[in-house]
Amino acid sequence: MAVGFVQSANNDAEASAATIAATYDGAVGAGNLLICFVTWGDVEGTPTCSDSVNGAWTAAGNQLWSTNVNQGLKAFVFPNTAAGTPTVTVSFGAGRAFRGLVIAEYSGVRQSSPVDVVGERDDGLAGSGADNASTAAFTPAVAGQLIVSSVVDIFDGAPVAAGTNYTEREDATSAPGDNTQNFNICDRIDAPAGSQQAFFSIVNAGEYHALAVVLFPAATEMRPWIE
Repeated sequence: MAVGFVQSANNDAEASAATIAATYDGAVGAGNLLICFVTWGDVEGTPTCSDSVNGAWTAAGNQLWSTNVNQGLKAFVFPNTAAGTPTVTVSFGAGRAFRGLVIAEYSGVRQSSPVDVVGERDDGLAGSGADNASTAAFTPAVAGQLIVSSVVDIFDGAPVAAGTNYTEREDATSAPGDNTQNFNICDRIDAPAGSQQAFFSIVNAGEYHALAVVLFPAATEMRPWIE
């Protein structure tokens, strides 16, 4: 089965609360991969993620945090989902303001140990023009993988967009003046081999966090050795 985008959703809120949640618009397909990116402010802590169908999710890559503006970005995945219509909830352990959550579903992704590598940019500084924000370089293990990425403008909440070769699937853009909640979820399906970066465009120059999670296609599923 070829890798494919299925659906996405988002939620964001400026007021402080201990959780943030988003629900898929339609039922997810059994065996598909679920992924989310969350941003939050105030205090770093250690957010956790779960959903109403599968239970706990696994973090992908490092948790990014800016001590300059007190805003974070983190990714979670759940492979081989059960069928249903999950509500995905990220818990912070205490009230956090400037919260945002973007979720997506993909088919054709490996059902066990799907994450290959994660590209990150912690507290980057965007210049001007297109592709003015990016992750650090990363190298997928094989050609044809799925890359799912996210950027959050932690400087002034400026609008964000996918960069070259990437498609934006969901944009959690708040009203002007909300600060630090404008972020998205993007992807590149059937990515080539070799060193690369996930690019984004941010309207205003300033600080940002960026993550890119590289996922193996189902064709690379690990199987037990049988003699």
